[in-house]
Order: sequence, then structure tokens, then C-alpha cells
Amino acid sequence: MNTNEKESLWYAIRQFIYLGGCFGVILLEHSLASVLKGQTFREYGVVENLQLCEVLLSCAIFLVLAFYKKNFRNLSIIFAGLCALAACRELDSFFDRLIPYVGWRLGFLFVFAALVNALLHFEQSRSELFLFLRHPSFEIMICAMILILPVAQCVGHRRFIVDVLEEEHVGRIKELLEESLETIGYFVLLCSALELFCKHDGSKKG
Repeated sequence: MNTNEKESLWYAIRQFIYLGGCFGVILLEHSLASVLKGQTFREYGVVENLQLCEVLLSCAIFLVLAFYKKNFRNLSIIFAGLCALAACRELDSFFDRLIPYVGWRLGFLFVFAALVNALLHFEQSRSELFLFLRHPSFEIMICAMILILPVAQCVGHRRFIVDVLEEEHVGRIKELLEESLETIGYFVLLCSALELFCKHDGSKKG
């Protein structure tokens, strides 16, 4: 096989590994539910801690990319900031008690600082952005955003569930849909970070 064929094969293998990981996350949730029952998605529970680990690991990978790979330095800092914001959101109860009136919104400071850094190096950031739009990691990140935002938040929306089931007491159903989908979405985001790390030159598969 020539170089392009080897790169394409390795790219395909990574995608199947990510797919297998998604099945693994779902099976893990099933296993946890068989043991924890109604407590599966409780505050500070195993699933919430798993989500936190996923976003913190993604954040760590993006920070490593920012300082180890020059191709996406400013963009990686922005992604790390967004992951830090997501981590704060997952710890909303903790931050609401720690910092009243501000709470988890403190995480926006990470995003703000990352955007200021990008603007201070505008030309480099612009170049990184267009390079990233051609990168396989962008496609995976879009899939993650679809799962985390419109799917998890909107399909798991209380009013939507109440309208369909005509039942006001839908708390656990809402948790089941929203939290399980978020967990998978955060895992796909982690896959995006890993893909950016594995294939950082911005070229498409051959």
C-alpha cells in the first residue's frame, strides 16, 4: 500500500474504534442502570462523573494540542475553554452554592479568555479555522454538537415529553433521554479531540 492508502486505512480504523467506543458507553449506561436503577442519573452520581471525566479529558487533550502542535494552537485553546465551560455546567449545583448569582456561568471566563487570545492573533486564528474546516475532526465535532445540543436538550425537553405522554411526572424520563444522550455526545467530542491529535496536519484522508 502507498502512503495515502495507509493513511486512509488508519483513518477508517479510527472511525470504527470511535463507533465501538460509542457502543461501549451505551452498554456501560445499561450496566449501571441494571445496578443503580432509579439512581442512575442522580446528581453527583456515576453518570454525571463520567460526563465530567469526558469533558475534562477532552479539555486536557486540546490543551496539549495547543502547546504541542502549532497547527491549531489558538483554536485548541478555544475548544479547551468550551470544554471547561461544559465542565462547569456539569458542576452547576456545586458552583451555585460556591458562587451565588454567578454559579456555573463562571465558566464563560475560560471561553472569553480564549476568544481574546484568538483575536490578538487574528491572522493565525483565521488560518487555523479554515484548516480545521477541512479536517476530519470538524466532522466528528459537528456530530458531537448535534447530540449534545439539539438532540439531548430538545428531545429531552420536559415540555416535549409532557405533551407526548400527557403526563406531568416525567422527571426520570427526561433524565434518561437528556443525560444518556449527553454522555454519548461528550464521548464523541472526546473522539474529535483524539482525531485532531492523531491527524493534526489538516489534510483529508486520501
